[in-house]
Amino acid sequence: MESRTTIARWADIERVKAFKRDLITIDDLCVAFTLADDTSITLSEDVTGFDDLLGVLPQHLHGCPAPQLWWAKVAHPAFATNQRVLWDRISGREPLEPRLG
Repeated sequence: MESRTTIARWADIERVKAFKRDLITIDDLCVAFTLADDTSITLSEDVTGFDDLLGVLPQHLHGCPAPQLWWAKVAHPAFATNQRVLWDRISGREPLEPRLG
């Protein structure tokens, strides 16, 4: 997988979602940031600093839940996407449960 450095301002983040990728034998928990210019930045749990970043999201994005409130809902069950919108600029926070329809 390609590795590169991308810099984004907190003020440019429009949406944050968490989900898993099925890698056949394991899952890869990811967080994706959508920016104001529709650029998307996806980070894998294997990225250095991933846990630190998740820990500061609530400090910088008002209403974004702390990881302990959503991690298990994304991590389980195994091999399912379990996508959750954690935060968006319009509402400040969306429900942790997936929307139907």
